[in-house]
Amino acid sequence: MKKEVKVVISDEDHALSAALRNLKRDNEFEGVHLLDCFHILKNIKKKLKSKEHWSLFKELVYQETKE
Repeated sequence: MKKEVKVVISDEDHALSAALRNLKRDNEFEGVHLLDCFHILKNIKKKLKSKEHWSLFKELVYQETKE
């Protein structure tokens, strides 16, 4: 009995995203692709040069919207 993958969780890997799109196009994957926010933020933090940039990024992410 063959089991199908229902969910793929990744950290914004472009090659994986492209592969999943191709599989969906060819009707070989019917699951869902979710992004792992924890690791995406971890990667962003690594790429930002200073703590000041990280603080500015967090302000933007957690900024309250005005209604």
